[in-house]
This record gives sequence, C-alpha cells and structure tokens, in this order.
Amino acid sequence: MRGAQLAFTVLALLVICSLLAGSLGTAVVDGLNNGDADPDEFDSPQDDLAASLRARLEEDPEDTATMLLLANLLGNTGQVPEAITWYERVLALNPDDQTARLDFAQTLTSAGSRADAEIQFLRVIDGDPSNVDAHLDLARLYRDWNPPRIAEAATLYQRTIEIAPAGDFKRERASEELRALGVSAATPIAAPAVASPIADPPATPVNEEGP
Repeated sequence: MRGAQLAFTVLALLVICSLLAGSLGTAVVDGLNNGDADPDEFDSPQDDLAASLRARLEEDPEDTATMLLLANLLGNTGQVPEAITWYERVLALNPDDQTARLDFAQTLTSAGSRADAEIQFLRVIDGDPSNVDAHLDLARLYRDWNPPRIAEAATLYQRTIEIAPAGDFKRERASEELRALGVSAATPIAAPAVASPIADPPATPVNEEGP
C-alpha cells in the first residue's frame, strides 16, 4: 500500500469508523448476549466507506475528490477492476490531475499491470518533471521488470537523487537502491522516453511479466 494513498484512506476510515463504532458495538454486544451473533452479517468499515462514497457520487457524479478516494480505497483493498474505472473517470474529467494519475500508476503496479503503470508514470513525469514519487516508483518498476531494465532504472534513480530535497528519505532510498544495482550515481545513462500525449488505453490489471 502506498504512503499517500494509505494516509488518505486511513483518514477517511477513521471518520466513518467513529460514526459506526457506537451503533455497531451495541449491535455486536446485544448479539453476543443473545447468543445469535453472526459475524458475516456485519459489513467491514471499508465496505461501509465504499457504500458511503458511492452514495455521495450518486448525488454529485462529477465530484472527482470523492471518485479518487473511492478509487484508492478499492485499489488498496484488492478491488482493482472497479478502482481502474474510477481512476479513468477522474482523469477523463481532470486529465492534468497528476496526483490521481500517480495513484493510478501505483495501483496498476501493485496489480502487476506493468506496461499500463509505465505509461501513467511517464505521463506524470511529462506533466510534472520534478515529481519525486513518480521517478522513484518508475525506477523500482523498471528494476522489478522481467527481465530487469537496469539502465532505465538507474537513470530514474539518478534523477530522483537530483530532484529530491536534501535530507528527504526518498533521496537516501534512491541512493541505496542505485548502489544495489551496482551502478555509480555518476554514470551517464540515457533517459527513458516520455510517453506521447495520446488518449489513455484501457488498463488491464494482469501480471504481464510474471512474478
């Protein structure tokens, strides 16, 4: 689970859990006292939150902030196909939303859809050349490719080191991971191509290169 998405989702979960805790806790205790409690009859907090977000979107179908929260929640709980649908809706309304596009790329990476994730990371970098997260995450994607794309990964690690603020832990991680590749930070390597600004292809959450 990614840091930014995790923080966003946890905050939303805390809000809804605070609203549900009283009534849910009473129902559970009453059921236990009566001996007829069925754990399957209680929805998870994630399901309750997703239902609440969907209801909000029925009222305001163009609420992209709610769409993104729902997409991240679904992506983080393994419901990737529906998450992809919501990411694509957000980007159809706000194609320059680099935060949403980065979240989309990270969800695609987690789902094993590497080629689609690569396209989205490159578009984030094209629109925001100083985006540290996009550079670092794409470097890791290339590192974990099958077979590994070491030269491209090294270039992106180097770029991460250049653009990350001094003292940023991501800069330190990029340096460590670059050294682990056996590549010096001073080694000149050609940069990867940036995706051309064409319409997004349909994303398919499949593991294209295997584990």
